[in-house]
Amino acid sequence: MNSTDTLAARSPAPFSTPILERLSAIVIDWEGPILDPYAGNCLIHTLGRDDTWATEIEPEFCAVSPEPDRTFCADSRFVPVLIESGRIPRPKAIVTSPDYGNRMADQYLGTPAEVAARAETGRLPRRRSYAISLNRRVSEGSGAGHQFGPEYCRIHEAVMSSVTSVLEPGARLALNVSNHYRGGELVHVFPWWVTLIARLGWRVDAIVPVETRRFRDGENSDLRDESEYVIIATLTTQTEET
Repeated sequence: MNSTDTLAARSPAPFSTPILERLSAIVIDWEGPILDPYAGNCLIHTLGRDDTWATEIEPEFCAVSPEPDRTFCADSRFVPVLIESGRIPRPKAIVTSPDYGNRMADQYLGTPAEVAARAETGRLPRRRSYAISLNRRVSEGSGAGHQFGPEYCRIHEAVMSSVTSVLEPGARLALNVSNHYRGGELVHVFPWWVTLIARLGWRVDAIVPVETRRFRDGENSDLRDESEYVIIATLTTQTEET
């Protein structure tokens, strides 16, 4: 992992304070280690535990991790390799927030004037996205570069299948996700995740709505869903990596 200051960048979609507070309460008595395979700026390490581990594909986001020794810059589809090599202990729980597949996935870097101003002053465009935070397109293989659709689903299913394949039955999951609006229509990202994890062998134990302060920019700003969701689940069967 490269942790130089010149690479540091903040993810535009970190765990919010209400989500972190709820996750902390959920995992307080869970057995570790805990892994976040969609770690962003690695706020998983702020849950008040010393057994959290993180994988994140973007070096710039990894560079601001509060626990660099427990953070690996890697495509999370290769988590089994990190475990088999002894670099990450086999997790007993997954706590994570995958990309939502919304306009944060746009590869747009700003208007020519915004790009020029950023080069001169470092000032970011008002609009938020992963690409804008990185000042480049997202890395190949990242689900963060795709709005919800076939490619988004393919990448995220591959990650979750790979991570699930290294867990033992009884492992726990807390997954934070949200729907969003596109063109005035609700995009059902949350139900897709419920269906995916069930297909991978997870039993959904609870679905916890959490009211959060949503971003209010964009063409659907008046249609924001006031709640995000935390899916709590237990692995009942082992699955083979796909």
